[in-house]
Amino acid sequence: MIDIKLFRTGDERDRVLESQRARFAPDEDVHEVAALDEAWRKMQYELETIRAELNATSKAIGRLKAAGNQEEAEKLMEATKETKERLAAKEAEVTGDGDEKYLIATSQQALCAYHLGDRIYRAELPIRVHQFEKIEQFCITSPNGNESWEMFEEMIQNSQDFYKELGLPYQVVSILSGALNLAAAKKYDLEGWFPASQT
Repeated sequence: MIDIKLFRTGDERDRVLESQRARFAPDEDVHEVAALDEAWRKMQYELETIRAELNATSKAIGRLKAAGNQEEAEKLMEATKETKERLAAKEAEVTGDGDEKYLIATSQQALCAYHLGDRIYRAELPIRVHQFEKIEQFCITSPNGNESWEMFEEMIQNSQDFYKELGLPYQVVSILSGALNLAAAKKYDLEGWFPASQT
């Protein structure tokens, strides 16, 4: 993940551009990210300005009510409706209201949370098929019987089959229980052996 601040200043942006060029990637991506970030920061500033205006008005309404000037307070409350509408519109503009796109390193947690409480039938699977250059296996299985353990073994077998197809030497390492996080009961690492890199 690249810190967005690297796109904000000339020197730092130049470093990102150099990295792009070294990987034969287009400069336009860097300039587009910088432009989008600048537009987002401008909208964020406008949003904060509207919020500050609304907060100031709310305090003024409170002072008027405390002073017993209910009629003026109600007029001011009526006037805040337009400000609240502007605020809602600007919030939607800043957050992208409903586009539901996020830049994340991996999707398992988000995908699992998204379907929390859902009943997913076999006919609806797979939920998602990856279309990028990495392999992930993520399965939601029934807690009944040994189904989840069987799927666990099937997943490690899939990985081993993949390494065998590529002709890569490997070993399966069982991770010690003390090294597991609280969510894991068992974990294997599949380690490939690459003689040229001495690993």
